Amino acid sequence: MKNLPIDFPSSQACQCVAALCKSTLTLLVKDNKLIEMIITNLDAILNSLADF
Repeated sequence: MKNLPIDFPSSQACQCVAALCKSTLTLLVKDNKLIEMIITNLDAILNSLADF
């Protein structure tokens, strides 16, 4: 990821991912079974992004 622009952390994509993580953590406080499903899906998404 050495070719990313210097303002990448403030890009809209990063902000959307941060918002998704915040929403996910908020839901986890309410439902313990949700964590297993979310971690499985998040792992699949992160693995697909690793190919970039």
